[in-house]
Amino acid sequence: MTDNVSGSSYEHALLLAGIAGFSTFIGAALPCLDIKTQKNTNKINYLVIALSIAAGVMAYISLVEMMPQAVDKFKQSDSKLNPVFSQSLFFFVGIFICIGVDFIIEHVSGNENHFDMADGLENIKNEMEISIEEAKRLENGLTQSHPDTEITIDEEQQNEEIGKKNKKNLKHLGLLTAFAITFHNIPEGVATFSSAVSDAETGIMLTLAIAIHNIPEGLSVAFPIYFSTGNKLKAFLWGAFSGLAEPLAALTEYLILKIFHITNTDFSPFTYGVIFAVVAGIMTYISLCELLPTSRKFDTKGNLTMGGFIAGMAIMAISLVLLDIF
Repeated sequence: MTDNVSGSSYEHALLLAGIAGFSTFIGAALPCLDIKTQKNTNKINYLVIALSIAAGVMAYISLVEMMPQAVDKFKQSDSKLNPVFSQSLFFFVGIFICIGVDFIIEHVSGNENHFDMADGLENIKNEMEISIEEAKRLENGLTQSHPDTEITIDEEQQNEEIGKKNKKNLKHLGLLTAFAITFHNIPEGVATFSSAVSDAETGIMLTLAIAIHNIPEGLSVAFPIYFSTGNKLKAFLWGAFSGLAEPLAALTEYLILKIFHITNTDFSPFTYGVIFAVVAGIMTYISLCELLPTSRKFDTKGNLTMGGFIAGMAIMAISLVLLDIF
């Protein structure tokens, strides 16, 4: 067994996982700020930048920092497996963990495709815009006196029924998104906790990246519930609930280690290698298969996505250089 002087204590790692998970509360609180709906739908660039930067941070940490660390740990271990083979093997284990989570979400929710936050946000945006247009048409019909634009009782009832249907669809979408994000956050919580235990600096960087992309996740749950019910508290609570899976997953790992009296000094180099490689696989999958596609879907030209992704990698590169120098 070897000592891990650079790793965080379990309590510190649990705190980092909590910070990452509870950042979902920020996104869930946005509907409570009384920002006009029409402006929100036009300010999608902020979402694009946040997601692409988080993707760049995650990808750079995973491929540049964690993968070489995994090889080094496997070289220090007594395993007869080739270090590069071990690194590659457990890297794809991390990826298939995420694919498995997506498959579970697909099976339970009944969707034909795996959970895609881009599709969820796109549906929310479309539903909101439809509601706005219907509200405008209804308002114009009720306030204008010209015979050609007057609304009959039947048309009023029809508009009311359409409005109810849209609200029902929005509420269903919000609850489904909450369910999907809850399961989606479980491997992130485990990854944050495990990486912080293995290496404190890497854990802090991953916490920052996950916290950034958790904000729009909370938003994607709270907004449809808010616009379907008009209840800010209910929207916030559902959005916040979806973020609890992350710290709860980390807490579960923490309790298991505590119950069996396992400390980070009990981990062998092979164990640390597995942790680094699996977490790298999880973070790479989230970055390239979830965050970037979501960002690119809302970025028509792709310039913001590309710039944000490069900026995220540059931020992490500069951070690593400064940490190595000082």
